[in-house]
Amino acid sequence: MRLECPKCGTPQPYETDFCLSCGLPLRTRCPHCGAIARAGARVCIRCGMRLSAPLPFEELFGAPTTLQGRYTIEKRLRRGYATAVYLARDEALGRRCVIKEFNPRGLPDDFERDEAQRSLHMEAARWAQIRHPRLARIQDLFVQAGRSYLVMEWVRGHSLRRLITSPGTEIDEMTAVAWVLQICEALAFLHSRRPPLIFGDLHPRHVMITTEGQVKLVDFGLSAWFAPWDQGPPRYRGSPGYAAPEQRERGEADERSDLYALGGLLYHLLTRQAPNQPPIRLNELPPALARIIRRARQRSPERRFSSARAMRRELLKAAPDVSVSPRPPREEEVIEPTPFATIQAPMSVEETPSIDPWEEIRGRLVEQVKADWMRAMRRFYGEQTLNWLRGEADRLMAAQRLDLAQKVRSAIEKAEAWLPQGEMEDALGRQVIFARWLAEIGAVPPEPDFAVRPRRLAFGGLSRRVAKRTALRIHNTGDTPLVGQVESTLPWLEVREGRFSCRPGEEARVIIVAHGRQLPLEGERARRALRVVTNRGIIWVPALASLIVPSLAVHPTVLDFGRVQHGEEAHAELTIANRGGGEIQGTVKSTVTWLSVAPRQFRVGPESQQKIQIRFHSDLAPSQTEEVADVLAIDSDYGQARISVRWRWAEPELEIAPARLSWGERERGTQAEMALIITNTGTAPLEGRVLSRCEWLSVVPDRFTCAPGESCSITVRARLDELPAGRITLGEALVIESNAGRHTIPTSIDILAPEIQVRPLSLDLGEAEWGEVRRGSLRVKDNGTAPLVVHLTSRFPWLHVEPTDLVCSPGESARVAVEAHTEEMLHGGDWRAVPGIHIESNAGPRDIPISLLVYKPELQVEPEFVNFGIVPRQGVGQAVLYISNPGTAPLVWSLSSEALWLEITTPRGVTPPGETSQVHLYAYGLAVPADQDEAQMTLTIESNAGEHVIQGSVTIARPQLSVAPLSMDLGTSQNYAPVEGILSLFNRGIGELTGVVEATVPWLTVEPGEFQIPTGGQQPITVKALPEGLREGETFVEGALVVTSNAGQEQVDIRLEVRLTGELMVEPQRLEWTLGRQAPTLRLRNAGYAPVTVTVQPQAPWLEVSHDRLVVKRGRGVRVKINVREEQLPPEPKLETEIEIREADRLLRIPVIVRRDTEIAS
Repeated sequence: MRLECPKCGTPQPYETDFCLSCGLPLRTRCPHCGAIARAGARVCIRCGMRLSAPLPFEELFGAPTTLQGRYTIEKRLRRGYATAVYLARDEALGRRCVIKEFNPRGLPDDFERDEAQRSLHMEAARWAQIRHPRLARIQDLFVQAGRSYLVMEWVRGHSLRRLITSPGTEIDEMTAVAWVLQICEALAFLHSRRPPLIFGDLHPRHVMITTEGQVKLVDFGLSAWFAPWDQGPPRYRGSPGYAAPEQRERGEADERSDLYALGGLLYHLLTRQAPNQPPIRLNELPPALARIIRRARQRSPERRFSSARAMRRELLKAAPDVSVSPRPPREEEVIEPTPFATIQAPMSVEETPSIDPWEEIRGRLVEQVKADWMRAMRRFYGEQTLNWLRGEADRLMAAQRLDLAQKVRSAIEKAEAWLPQGEMEDALGRQVIFARWLAEIGAVPPEPDFAVRPRRLAFGGLSRRVAKRTALRIHNTGDTPLVGQVESTLPWLEVREGRFSCRPGEEARVIIVAHGRQLPLEGERARRALRVVTNRGIIWVPALASLIVPSLAVHPTVLDFGRVQHGEEAHAELTIANRGGGEIQGTVKSTVTWLSVAPRQFRVGPESQQKIQIRFHSDLAPSQTEEVADVLAIDSDYGQARISVRWRWAEPELEIAPARLSWGERERGTQAEMALIITNTGTAPLEGRVLSRCEWLSVVPDRFTCAPGESCSITVRARLDELPAGRITLGEALVIESNAGRHTIPTSIDILAPEIQVRPLSLDLGEAEWGEVRRGSLRVKDNGTAPLVVHLTSRFPWLHVEPTDLVCSPGESARVAVEAHTEEMLHGGDWRAVPGIHIESNAGPRDIPISLLVYKPELQVEPEFVNFGIVPRQGVGQAVLYISNPGTAPLVWSLSSEALWLEITTPRGVTPPGETSQVHLYAYGLAVPADQDEAQMTLTIESNAGEHVIQGSVTIARPQLSVAPLSMDLGTSQNYAPVEGILSLFNRGIGELTGVVEATVPWLTVEPGEFQIPTGGQQPITVKALPEGLREGETFVEGALVVTSNAGQEQVDIRLEVRLTGELMVEPQRLEWTLGRQAPTLRLRNAGYAPVTVTVQPQAPWLEVSHDRLVVKRGRGVRVKINVREEQLPPEPKLETEIEIREADRLLRIPVIVRRDTEIAS
């Protein structure tokens, strides 16, 4: 059996004590007899004892009559789902008050009730400290019978809502603006608090107008703070018409949200119409006030007034004569101090109690820690703090304040106990010990300024083998370092690395582990499970968990395979579940051969299940029996079970609807669908396929499977694009083949479609001269069963059809006129059965070919400019003119020109269609006037396709010879060696320069001897001299070279110097011999053309030559003998030296090597 959590709706196991999702208590135990009862039950069903404190009898059926023995309820003013407002009398002060009741009926958990009350009390305490003439005062706050009550000042007067809705009340513009200005003062005061106080629900019912005409705001939206701990910050929803967009959409509000509502309030006052009630009547208001309302009601907060003061300034500008100064309160309206201790209201001097020295000491410690945490800690471990406390204790003892002195001495003793341990800790440990000492003596802020999330640890269900971990996040919301330690008070809760330290704005994480093996059997919920001890206070964190034990559950107890066909296998699932915690292990066995199990072993975790597949082998099963008991045995470590099986032998049966597919009348070109329903009226699964016997029918899907008693739908689609018109009947359109037999389905359909007939199929318009109009016609007929709609389009701009659109009823025809206007053609042409008319119809498209021959010659001439180029004066230039006819008729043409130097070989002719004629043109240089170097001409071509004019020109050649240099120096020839130079020829004129270069002396040659130089060109000529036979010295020949050309003649002078010198040759280049043998001889020979003087000088004293100075004549040789003075030889076995031979500026060194016989022997 399972139940659902009343809070979050999550299904829960019946045995669990807490919701596994949100942690809500689901069961409770009677403290008297221990019986288990449903959470929220008030009476134990076993012993009859009450489980929770009841409400007073009179409160069960109506409003309370007396609260706290002090407040007497006079009447109920308003009531909601969780709140109520009462008018009461404060018997202690003897005056009326308003009491608002907060009922926690929507919070079923005690933890959530406590958190909601705590949140409400903290926010109410902030509002109770506010004192302003425009705000109703909070006087008291208490809890009675589980409900919270807020006591507020009773304002004598009427609500703004009543004044607006009362038809007898008049509110002029000045009064409305004065009231809104007072509200601006109240909002400016609230928004200046730190943090700002947001009203959140500014509405006419929350604005009171006193009998003196003064404004007071009531009901400060504290209902938003009466919420459970896990719902986050309060949601400012506001009231319809007054809530800003950010409130309606996200539940968020700031100072500008109050100004949005105030703008709506001013609009409501001026128009007597709610802000969300159409139509908007801003145009009826004064422009200045309408502008203020429009700005305050902007959707974007950034575009509204920045503050209430800014809006107040604009209102004063709009209505400068309005008086907003509040009336001073009368004596009987002086504010009394708040009567309850949880709200710190300001007190007069007479009511201020004497200062507690112990509180002053702790306050000074708090201030030291807040000012400089590290310095305060160093003073603690340096014992400056202890010395100061000892002095304070002595001072209190001297003043006979023994109880206070004892408190100080207790703080000193605790410090002395912590100090030795702190000396052994690291830096973080020392800070934690100091923080714990501060917390133990109460030297921390009255309200912790740090946050712990989550506010409650709900671990849900735990098994003995499972441990769950979570992170406790401590956020430092103050402005000083936060140091502390997280401690566990429960054996099953483990804190890992509980010490922490974080700077302002940072967050510390502490890992908490819950161990199921140490959890009590009945689970546990503790309000003070974790203790967060810090230097800024102590926060307790509650925790709850329940213990889950394994519980075996098997479903189903009878396994039904349903209808089974003979020879086939059937499958079923057996579910083994663990309804508790822990793990269950076991096996599933079959006691018969026709059942198989997979898997045979199972292992199921807490609140989990496992599927076991059971296979039924029908060929092995009994053919008559259809139910067998206890054929499956389940054995586990937490119980056993036996499972029976049943089945029924099955056969399929086929029914088809409709039995015939009648499509009725359908238009061609559309698609049609029909549903074919196949029903299995048998007891076995029906399987089969559907086959189409015609191309225009298709089925989706083509295969089907139907369980017994079920139907499946087959979509039959008909494609009617290509079907002929008329009735179509098929006896076997679809065939159904299945395990229940073969069935056929006939079909019939009437196709409504037009059929187009065009005659003739092609249109021959014959032959025409260009400019003629050729006519023809077409006849279009509808041979179908539906109206024919036709649109005709010409594919050529010169081909016209009339009409272009027509409609023919079945059996009717229409004539279409066709005309070809050849004058609209750019060119003639021959169209042979080419598509000319396109017919688009609802019977399909088609093209009608046309044939037409149009005669029209065309003239094309190339080139457009005839350039004969450069022609010699006595020469002839030629060019070719091409006359083409791309038309369809012969082209007759003639040529004429006024140029006398132009000759036209063929002045007239005829060019057939598609061919080209050539005309040769000649330009004669002698016919060009002698004073002209260039002549122009105009050539006119007249033809039956029109006239064409082209231009031309000829240039007379005038080359100019330039030779460089005219005096050529070939340099010096040494001993008649050949020398050469380069002669450059230039054509400085127009036309080709031709000619020859000739030598007038035999010892000169030129290469090349002939030349051709284009306009602006250059030709190098190599001039070579072979001076053999010339006398020594300089030779100069005038006119040695003659350049003859068609542009004149030039002569070139040649200068050459012949120099004759001797040329000494020495052999050998190396002398080497052995003592005792004949020394070699030096051979000197003059291969030059002049005598040479030679000096031979040995470089060793033991070596001498036969001639040391001699003259060698041209073509002669001399031998120089070598002799060794053995008496002067050094003792070395090998001697090396040189012989220097000098001839003019030339020096030769001949190596000499002499060996002794001993060297050879060795």
